[in-house]
Amino acid sequence: MELLYNNDLQGVCMYEEYFKNFYDLLSKGYLFPRWANNLNAGYGSPILIILPPLKYYLGSIIQTVFKIPVPIILKMLSFNLNWLVWPLSLLSLDGYRKKAGWQRFLVSSLAISCLVLANKPEQLVYVLSIVVLFSSYSAFKTKQRLKMAKKYLLIILTAMGLSVFYWLPAITEYKQVKAFMANNNLLFEDLEAQSLDVVSDSSKVEMVNEYDSRYLWYGYELIASGSADFRFNVYDYPGWKVFFQSQPINIDPGDDENKGLITFTLPDIKHRADFLEIVFEDTKTRALAENITYLTMALLIIYTGCGYFKKNN
Repeated sequence: MELLYNNDLQGVCMYEEYFKNFYDLLSKGYLFPRWANNLNAGYGSPILIILPPLKYYLGSIIQTVFKIPVPIILKMLSFNLNWLVWPLSLLSLDGYRKKAGWQRFLVSSLAISCLVLANKPEQLVYVLSIVVLFSSYSAFKTKQRLKMAKKYLLIILTAMGLSVFYWLPAITEYKQVKAFMANNNLLFEDLEAQSLDVVSDSSKVEMVNEYDSRYLWYGYELIASGSADFRFNVYDYPGWKVFFQSQPINIDPGDDENKGLITFTLPDIKHRADFLEIVFEDTKTRALAENITYLTMALLIIYTGCGYFKKNN
């Protein structure tokens, strides 16, 4: 197996490739893109987990609404969004101090969540510290300091709940993603990316049908005489799972030859067509973070709706 060094891996294919992968996932229904399927010549990358997503969400909205070419979108968003979201966040918090209400609560929560989504994982401690200090100072300037401090705390918790889908996986997987980028720096010249290969005796296995692959899902119908070893030509990373007849199959640790690709062994296939699925799913931490985001969004909508109807009635 001939190996090629991937010179793009440390820089990871530039922002245009990031955006294309992010937009493709978003357009196919993945609200929280994680795995960049087409990076690294199709072997994939988890880089989207730790990239601040605000720029890519805004770019995706622009692309969907105005159909502007990707290079132009990236040029429009090439400036540091912190120059926009920092003033917006601090002004919204100060405005809430002057006149508290559901409208300014909503604006402040959204502004701070955007601030979190615009910063890298290693910057989030500093971001949160500044927001807390500014909120404490603003609360101190009011007559009812404790009451205002509690309201500010609720705003910050709401903002963190809205953005937890990003910051919790980004923080918990930051070192793991960095290690992945450092270690998976080889491409395979003689392998077809995102394809399934039999690495044991291939004469024992017949591929009956290969289903049209969707993003992050691949289906195969197999017939074999006995157990068989397989390699799926995508980099292994937490979230990739293999199911055989709806039962989970363990992914084996990659050996020197396979260099971190997805390898597994299937049990005896009884001379009939059996179904194999390979899919990228959320880990427990990612799923928890996304569910908290959904819950926070629901509570914020209910609070906003109650405030709106109360005002109009």
